Amino acid sequence: MSERNSSREVKSEERGPHWVAWIADASGKPLGSVILVGRSREEAVERARRAFERIDGVLDIVPGRAGADPSLSAWIEERIGARRAARARRDFAEADRIREELTGRGVTIEDAGVETRWKLT
Repeated sequence: MSERNSSREVKSEERGPHWVAWIADASGKPLGSVILVGRSREEAVERARRAFERIDGVLDIVPGRAGADPSLSAWIEERIGARRAARARRDFAEADRIREELTGRGVTIEDAGVETRWKLT
């Protein structure tokens, strides 16, 4: 089973009498080594989320998001989606223009496979 939470996904599965949960990237691969066990799926997922938030607060695994204003984050995600659509239709001039627009607002983006990561600079 999985739940989506912004750019990361919490995956979980039953293992005997316990549930295990881990944080996955967009491709489904474990992000770091956050794996936690609980007696229920909900307990395992919540423990994984809490641990990831603590670790991310120190290591900045998902940079730029913790302190970002929610409306700014929504705008950035929308612009990244528009850039992804422009690239899909091979309109690279528009994709470059959107990257420059983001850079102008202090946002650095990095394409990582199928995922685009961003951080505030």
